[in-house]
Amino acid sequence: MFYLSINQIKKSIQPEIIKETVPKHIQWIKQQITAGSIVQAGKWGETGGMCIIKAESKQIATDLMEEDPLIIAGISEMNLAEFYPDVPIK
Repeated sequence: MFYLSINQIKKSIQPEIIKETVPKHIQWIKQQITAGSIVQAGKWGETGGMCIIKAESKQIATDLMEEDPLIIAGISEMNLAEFYPDVPIK
């Protein structure tokens, strides 16, 4: 199953904290892509991001996203839902 996570950075967060945490987030995303847990990821608008997660359940996808440095730091809020691709994802 696939899940789509769209995360928005909270408006109340100081830019310095975001700048400090984003490199950790990018490194984590790359590790998850290499592991096969995340299929695709990228920026979503000006203040957010999205990723397509491959997981057996929504709970597993949620648990994975809760490891994201942006979520851990409280910078971003997670919005997760099942994703039904019209084109097969490898």
